[in-house]
This record gives sequence, structure tokens and C-alpha cells, in this order.
Amino acid sequence: MNCKNCNAVMRIDQERKVFVCPYCDSIEPFEGVSKSELQGMLHDAIQDVRQESMKEAKERLEREAVMQDGRSSGKKALDVVILVAQIVMCLFFAIFMIGFFIDFVALGFVSMLQLILMISAMILKAKYRKTGVKKWLKLKNACLTGVCILVVFWFMALMAGSGSSSGGSRDATWPTQGLGSELPVPEGTLKYAYSSKSDFSATVKDSDGTGFKAFIEGCKEQGYVIDVELDDDYYHAYNEADDELTVRRWSSSKEFNVQLNKGIVLGEYQWPKGELAESIPKLEAEKSSLVKLSSNNVEIYVGDLTRQQFIQYVMDLQEAGFEGSYYDNSNHYSGKKGNISISVEFKRERLAYIDVYESSH
Repeated sequence: MNCKNCNAVMRIDQERKVFVCPYCDSIEPFEGVSKSELQGMLHDAIQDVRQESMKEAKERLEREAVMQDGRSSGKKALDVVILVAQIVMCLFFAIFMIGFFIDFVALGFVSMLQLILMISAMILKAKYRKTGVKKWLKLKNACLTGVCILVVFWFMALMAGSGSSSGGSRDATWPTQGLGSELPVPEGTLKYAYSSKSDFSATVKDSDGTGFKAFIEGCKEQGYVIDVELDDDYYHAYNEADDELTVRRWSSSKEFNVQLNKGIVLGEYQWPKGELAESIPKLEAEKSSLVKLSSNNVEIYVGDLTRQQFIQYVMDLQEAGFEGSYYDNSNHYSGKKGNISISVEFKRERLAYIDVYESSH
């Protein structure tokens, strides 16, 4: 049966005994049913349909709200900011641990795990937002729990490392042979030491600077009192054998570094051989000591010299075509000619150190 108003096919409602148009809501009664009864039944049917539609729409909106985690755009932006801050903090911890506690490699590794875990959580969050908030919340809680465990382990390992490195006022592993054995044993904890017949270097933990001061006083007692350069965190001096001592304290890392170089023993004067040595003017003197000779690098000490002889040699280099600035009474000159570079330094008011090298370009 077609609707008289829009000619659409009308639907049969058996319970109400009417024909109902799904488009214009017109009705046609079955025979034996009054028009008023049919209108009442139609009104009830329309209300039922509307209520059912509203119920379905409300349930759909609720599902969409759950899928979107019920968050406003502001909260989502805050989520991103917090996540980025967590990643930056984990990266900072990793760099800090690897940079300042290089001997605690395991701690740096743990910090890197923190960073990887947070990045993984960010990726998985984007994935599981599409499949439901419950899975994401479980995963998020698991990730955060893992981070907390790693942070606790990080601090426990740090405290254990600090406790093991602070025991004792003197370190028993200070070298007993080589050049380092000629220095006093410092207070504090030895982190690193290298000693040979010609040079020595060491790093010592010193929390408050008292070890640094005590070590310098000990070095003075052993004769390192010639040509002294001194400030609050630096000491540079020679002894009678021309051994060169440099002690520098780093307050940021609470440690000081010791560097000792064996004095240069000069022999009969001899200028190095080879094209590189011949490409620079000779420095005539009574004594010399060759440090290094290769195809692209020559290092030599020349002495005994006066300051005037050193200045004259700098002038000879400039006349030979080496370009570089030199200030009056300066103890250092650097110049370059083509692919050949030279550095000349006047030491101990009697030695000239010459370092000339050829670059590949």
C-alpha cells in the first residue's frame, strides 16, 4: 500500500493495526479501528522510535568519549609536555652518569634503559589509544613502575659506588715505580694513574679541596718551587732536574689532575734531517734534544738560549714566509706557510720547543 501524501511504500504495524509511512509519518487505519485509536498508537510508536534513537546516540557518544580517553585538547597537550620532560630528564641522567661517573658504566646503562622505556611507552600509547583505554592504562602503569624501579636501582648503585670510593684517606695503589713515585701520595681516592720513566698523570677525588692543597705543599717540599705559577685551583712549577709539574683542580667534578713530565736532557746540538725540518729556518745553539721525527711531524728542544735569540728566530720564521701574529715578550709563536704549520715556545728562559707538522691538505 502506498502513502497518499508521498506515494512511499507504507509499513504494516500489526500491533497497532495501521499502515505507517516511514517518511512523512502518515497512517492508514485497518478496517475496524477508529481513527483516534490509530493516532494514539502512532504517537506512541513515534515516541518509542525517538527514545530508542536517542538512547543509541547517547551510547555511541559515550563509546567515542571512552575511545578518546575523555581528555580535552588542553590535557592532551599537557600529556605531551610531561612525556617530553620525562624523556629529557632520562637523557640528562644518562649523559650525566656516563660523563661524570665513567667508572660506573652500569649506572649509565641503567639510565639509558630509562630513556628507552619512556620512548617505548610513548609509541605504545599512540598504538593502544585506538584499541581501548584500559589496555593503555595497564601498559602505562607497568612502564611507570619499571621506571621507578630503575630510578631506585640507580640511586642504590650510586650510593654503593660513593661508599666504596670514599673509604680510607690514602689510596694504596699510588705508583711505587716510575716518575709518579717521586711525588707525594695524595689524600683522597685515586681514580686513575699512569706512570712511566718520562711522564706521569693521575686523577684524584677531592670533595672539599683540602687534598689539593695538601698535595701542593708536599710537592713544594720535594723541590717543585722553580718558576711557580699559582692560583686557587692551579699549580705549575719545575724542580732542579727540570721536571715539569702541573696540578689543576676541577671544583665541578670535585677532583684534581696531576701531570708530571720528565725534564729535557739536552745533548750535542744536531738539527733534524728530512724535507720537513729543512723547510724551516735552523735555530743555531749549543745543545738540542730530538723528541719526534716522522715524515709529517718534527718536535725538538733547542738550548741553551737567550730571549733575544728566541725573538730573532721568530723573526727568521716570518721572513721565511710563515704567517702568524707575535706579541712583544711573548713566549709563544704560531705560524703557517702553505700546508706547513709551526709552533715555537720559549720555556724556562733558556729552552725553545719547536713543533712543526705538515697537513694533508
